[in-house]
This record gives sequence, C-alpha cells and structure tokens, in this order.
Amino acid sequence: MPNSIVSKFSWQKVRGVVAIEAAFVLPVLILLIIATIEITYILHARHAMLDAAREGARYAAIETVTAAEVKNKVISYLTTMKIKASSACPNNSCITISPSDPSTVKRGESITVSLTIPAAKLSIVPNNGIYTWGSIKLNVSASMAKEK
Repeated sequence: MPNSIVSKFSWQKVRGVVAIEAAFVLPVLILLIIATIEITYILHARHAMLDAAREGARYAAIETVTAAEVKNKVISYLTTMKIKASSACPNNSCITISPSDPSTVKRGESITVSLTIPAAKLSIVPNNGIYTWGSIKLNVSASMAKEK
C-alpha cells in the first residue's frame, strides 16, 4: 500500500505545524502563568495587610502606646511578611488609626487600624502601560477593644 496515510504526510510537515501551533499557544500560556502568579501575590499581600492591621490593633489594645508606635508595628509586620512596605506606604501614610491617639482610649472602647495600599504598588510585574492595576486599592481594617 504505497499511498498510505503515513507516506502522504512527511514528518517535516508535522513538525512545522507543531512549531506554528506552539508559536500561537505559548505566549498565551506564559501570560496566564504570569497572571496567576501576580493575582496570587496580591492575595497574599492583602492577607498580610489584614494580619498587620490585626497585629497593630492588638498592640494598641493591650499596651498604652502612641500612634507612631502602632504604625511602626504594622510596618515591621508587613516587612516580615515580605511586603515592600517602604515603597508601598511611604512615611506610614497608608495607615490610619482611629482614634488618632490610642493612648487616650479608655478600657472597653474600640481601636481601629486601617490600611489602604494601591495594588499597583504591590505588583511584581512592572506597570508599563500595557498591564496595570489602575486605581484598584486594597483596603483592610481591624478593630479591637482596649483591654487596659
């Protein structure tokens, strides 16, 4: 059977088709992998921000401390969790404490620590105009009652 299917298609043509298919599929696959890594990192950062807010609220609830000390505690926690706190939150501007002076809070009153960081500041992919988080911000807050 000289005209079999195997003899009609040479292996060189099959290899050429595979190379063309890979050229179309590979960039899409790489983009999906990078997007998955990026979204996973942003979710990790949000979780770390929430833990840092809880840590700051807890510190203010059990100790008599100033707002600056609470902010430093939050920043040190973010740094421990490998979040770029210095670039994402310059001069602790992303941290809000309510009331503004936690040392004046009486026992049983609530202390709230809030963090707001733009997702673009946490991104591991450079914002080059093609891919960007735009104006999306990650907002977290934690409240605890003063214990002492």
